[in-house]
Amino acid sequence: MITVSNAVKDVFKKEYSIVVSTGGTIEYNLNNMVDKITAKSSGTDHALSNAFKNLFPIDSIYSSYRPLKPGIKYYIYTSETSPGVQTDTPPNSFEAPRSIGMPTKPRLYYPGPDTTYKYWLGPKNQNIDISLEYFDNETVPGAKLVPCNKIIARFETSHDTPTSWTIKAVKSDNTEVTLATGSSINSNGEAIVYYNGTSWSTTEPTTYSTTQSFKKISLSAINSNTGKFLAVLELSPRWVIDISEDIQDFEIAKETTINDDSILPVGTLSSNLLSLNIAKFDESNNIVQEYNRDSAIDPTVMYLDKNAIVSPYIVVNDGSSDVKIQQGKYYMVEWSMSEFGSASIRALDSSKILQDTVAPLILVQDMPVTAIIRRVLDSIGYSNYNINIANDDKSIPVVRYFWTKDGQTVWECLQDLCRDMQINMFVDNNDIMQIYSRDAIYDSERTQDWIFTNEEISSGGSVSYIPNIISLNKKERVAGNSVKVLWSAPGVSGYVANNAAPVWISSEDGLAAGNLATNLNSTETGYININLQSVDQLIDSNLVIPDFSGFLLIDTEVIEYEGLEFEYYKSSDNAKQTVLITNPSDFWKHYSLAKTDAQNINTFKASGRYKIKKRAALGTSAKAHNGSGNAVVSLYGPIDLTAPGDAPFKGDLNQIYSSAKNVWDAKSPKIGKSFYPVTNFDKSKSHYTSGVVAFDSITTSSKPGFYSMGTRMFFDNQFDTGLKDSYSTDQIGGFTIFAGDNGKKGYHVVVSTTAGSRSSKDIKILKTTSSGLTTVIKDSQTNAVSTFAGVYAAQSYNVDVLVKSTYNTGGTLTKNTITIFINGFRIDAEDLASPLAPSNKVGLLCGQGIVYYDYVYGLNIPEKSNLTDIDYTSLNSKGSYKYNGVYSDDTISMLFGDLIYSAGETRDSRNGSLKEFGSVVRQIKRIKIRYDSANPAIPLYLSSGVNKNVNIMSSKLQPFTAEMLVMNNTSGFVNLADGQYNTFQVVGTPVVDGGVVEYSTDSPDSRAKKYPVQFDSTWIQSAIDAKSIADWITSTQLNKGQSVEMEVFGNPLITPGDIIGINYPLQDLSVSNKKYIVTSVRLGFSQGVNTSIVCRAI
Repeated sequence: MITVSNAVKDVFKKEYSIVVSTGGTIEYNLNNMVDKITAKSSGTDHALSNAFKNLFPIDSIYSSYRPLKPGIKYYIYTSETSPGVQTDTPPNSFEAPRSIGMPTKPRLYYPGPDTTYKYWLGPKNQNIDISLEYFDNETVPGAKLVPCNKIIARFETSHDTPTSWTIKAVKSDNTEVTLATGSSINSNGEAIVYYNGTSWSTTEPTTYSTTQSFKKISLSAINSNTGKFLAVLELSPRWVIDISEDIQDFEIAKETTINDDSILPVGTLSSNLLSLNIAKFDESNNIVQEYNRDSAIDPTVMYLDKNAIVSPYIVVNDGSSDVKIQQGKYYMVEWSMSEFGSASIRALDSSKILQDTVAPLILVQDMPVTAIIRRVLDSIGYSNYNINIANDDKSIPVVRYFWTKDGQTVWECLQDLCRDMQINMFVDNNDIMQIYSRDAIYDSERTQDWIFTNEEISSGGSVSYIPNIISLNKKERVAGNSVKVLWSAPGVSGYVANNAAPVWISSEDGLAAGNLATNLNSTETGYININLQSVDQLIDSNLVIPDFSGFLLIDTEVIEYEGLEFEYYKSSDNAKQTVLITNPSDFWKHYSLAKTDAQNINTFKASGRYKIKKRAALGTSAKAHNGSGNAVVSLYGPIDLTAPGDAPFKGDLNQIYSSAKNVWDAKSPKIGKSFYPVTNFDKSKSHYTSGVVAFDSITTSSKPGFYSMGTRMFFDNQFDTGLKDSYSTDQIGGFTIFAGDNGKKGYHVVVSTTAGSRSSKDIKILKTTSSGLTTVIKDSQTNAVSTFAGVYAAQSYNVDVLVKSTYNTGGTLTKNTITIFINGFRIDAEDLASPLAPSNKVGLLCGQGIVYYDYVYGLNIPEKSNLTDIDYTSLNSKGSYKYNGVYSDDTISMLFGDLIYSAGETRDSRNGSLKEFGSVVRQIKRIKIRYDSANPAIPLYLSSGVNKNVNIMSSKLQPFTAEMLVMNNTSGFVNLADGQYNTFQVVGTPVVDGGVVEYSTDSPDSRAKKYPVQFDSTWIQSAIDAKSIADWITSTQLNKGQSVEMEVFGNPLITPGDIIGINYPLQDLSVSNKKYIVTSVRLGFSQGVNTSIVCRAI
């Protein structure tokens, strides 16, 4: 019931003749009436300023639907005054997230760039000075004056309370005026100043009259300097007009739920609705019109504008003074206007905010239902609610899994939850959302708020109530003799990774890379020119980065691009066109305009140029880049590596295959210089070309010595021997470790295409001594299972070699233990017979055809280390290993909204242990996805499988969505996902719907005819809760659902949720034998107050 004095209550209880009138105001939040607002703050240039701007944006202070009171707090780590004690969020300063009642402490959440509700925060221990400036909608914006007579500054006091504050404004002539200062704020965290027609103060005027117009308002506040932050929820100029003289009539419909004659009191939640008719009888003063956002705001006009707040009230004299009985606050929804200037307005209470706001995607587990409601409301910044529970409440179940549905509003998400648990949720006259558990609101021990009677009620000769019922209609809801509850329990497959499953699988996708085609200086902002490349030369000329915008990494600089340049010849006039393509529609538009060539191939081709949007993106620095690599290769050959058992070559080494495709010059335009080619076109398969690379970073004096060396290689798929059935197949390459000066001496890991191999092994290890003797080293490939098989052109092969050189006590080398990984496949070998001394050189081999090398690395590694897993013991213990590439430890932070690139260990920082053959430009792809199922999941990790060519730089996995940044870790185009060998997926445990379970109150041995009442539930998820709701329906509602509809003498005090008694002997209704809860009130005013009530027995 609306809170008033006893004197006012007695007027409606005992007076036969009551004089009432009505009044009201319309309050405009001028932030909602101006499109162009500039918000500024000072003192925000600090170490965390960029993060603060994303997590706590300044423009949030003028957003729509700001919290009406503090209490929703974001956690910010601050320095500790003592162990575990932080200045801004000390222990026990916030509410437990699973508490069931109304919190008495702030609710603590973690901020994030994607959170729906945000507020502004100043730096720690610093004073704040923020301002809002208003502009019109002209092409060249000018100042827009806002007429106001009230200004609200609302603080999130769970961080800090200002010791003093000042509100200022700037007039149209640029005069700055101080409106008010203060040293205190109210319980809602507000500093409010009012204009009474002559001056501004913190005292609200009895009647709002004139306004003052400003083009800018500002707020400054003093921090308490206790290690905390000043946070501002809202700064808004308001314009309040009095419409008391303009109200013709109104009607307010207040309901706890839509009355659908259900046996249960809570069905579909309902909003309070105001229907108001107004007219300006004195048209010489003000007029009523719809607000036009492009026009100046006229303070003499009454505007009809969406979300303007209408506050009607009833005025009654309590015997000594007039008292305003507020009937709530309502937000304009729609209106109509007559030709005479009158208007009919429909407005809803603040539940309209919940109906207009799409719920954020939320998954909670094992949480009481009232805590879930609180979590959902807090997520959008709706703080004006109150949770009411009984002292020993048994009606608040714990929901195993609750989640919001995609696209549903907050109101819709809470509908089913309240219905299933029979929770009442409605807005009272103070604009507070009252939330009642069923044990709290349907408690028969609650005290009666009012009595309605058809006869006078007296006590001790004193009248308590005069007759106040005009008409009464009683209904009996007869239902059945048993209750059936249908419920289900969602579940997951478990948290153990082995029981997890993909919750999202990428479709076929790839990542591009190539060499820098032209040098790029540090100031270039036009285009970057890239020669894209892949292991498949047949498609190189058609390669294009498959995204119209994104990021590129070159050395340690990230460049953001925003379009691809294409060239084509128009089919209409054969004119050459060069266009920048930024979206798919542009692509297909120009593709359709292009002519086809003589081979019927469309002339629409990428030029290789990409439009630069931003240099030095993601927190990197702009640098000059050129196309050269850091590798120096010395070529030698032919080198005879004929091993015992090989037939000697008797031909002429100068006789080469005659195919024109063997000419390297014909291939150079297709393959960029970031792939280093080693060629051999003679017909011998035992004479090799060797490219020798020296590593100054490798020392060979360590005893024992531990070494890691490797490369990434692939064979050309256009090499043609000219022989039948040998096109691009018969090729041999390899990698030499401990190489001699000309590449002949050393351990040679020979890799032959399957068709070109002269033995049963595609991989073999040769040893060539200083004397030139070549032998085959016995390895672990002894059967089909332990033998690597299948080497083909246009596929990349990572060759990673670990070597341990063992010495005796006299310092003599006794053994080289060699471990080779080919794409992770392990091959072991030992050399005990005069092992080769370590060397700091490696060789890039080609025995026939064309072999391309992506990079080469060589370094000393420790035997064992606690600081890194790049040590011999760790790597050699692996059953499978593949070098990840120099960019594998690069990361991008997404924590604070800005993407921040961290280079990790760079090529330069490797001190020469990594050699590249060109300046490679690598694509960084940002991917945002929604999981495949409509239900949420508990994500565990993002997986690229065994694909070491892709580096996952960052990922943000949430119950419904995921966002990730991935980078090409090679020098050429790679598959991110191809539906075969390479996969890219999010692995987790999906929340799955459980089967429907039935609970019935029927006795198993009962033979009576059953008339069950069925209750279908969405969120009841346990047998205990199903039994609880069934027992409650049986004991309080089943065949006890008496309802009463009454028209009573005008009473503006009754509200939904009130407990009343009814005294009507002719209808067998007595105050002493039954109580009723009010479910609906209709309050009207037209020449007086009229009231009708619907209530249910409890």
